[in-house]
Amino acid sequence: KAFAPYIDEVTVSFANIYRKTARNLNIAAKTHGLHWRDPGMDERRALLNDLGEIARDNGLRFTICSQPELENASVEGAACIDTARLSRIADRDISAKQKGNRPGCLCAESRDIGAYDTCAHGCMYCYAVRDHERMRLPDWKPDPARSML
Repeated sequence: KAFAPYIDEVTVSFANIYRKTARNLNIAAKTHGLHWRDPGMDERRALLNDLGEIARDNGLRFTICSQPELENASVEGAACIDTARLSRIADRDISAKQKGNRPGCLCAESRDIGAYDTCAHGCMYCYAVRDHERMRLPDWKPDPARSML
């Protein structure tokens, strides 16, 4: 409700729990005495229905990123890199072919700008970092050769 005057769309996505993600979450849970779990499809659908209702009650479009199996009448697929929106913002035509980065992605063609093992922020759900502890050591520095820029 607080964001409604400033935005027109809410895009959500459930985390893909990759092997590294599960390992990192398990470490964080053990370290901090927490529990985590990956909700099943029925629970995801119920949460989407609740969140979608809140979004619609506040005049917001409700979309989901790259998870077409969860789309329904109340939650549509998202195009996070949306040439129509970008064209409106830039006040000029911006065109690119629709070419998502993974199955179910409705985005326009784009390029990732990150690289594996180059971020020291420590987000435990991140699949792009193998060893968060190593990246916290005083002598760690990102390897420019791994950058995709």
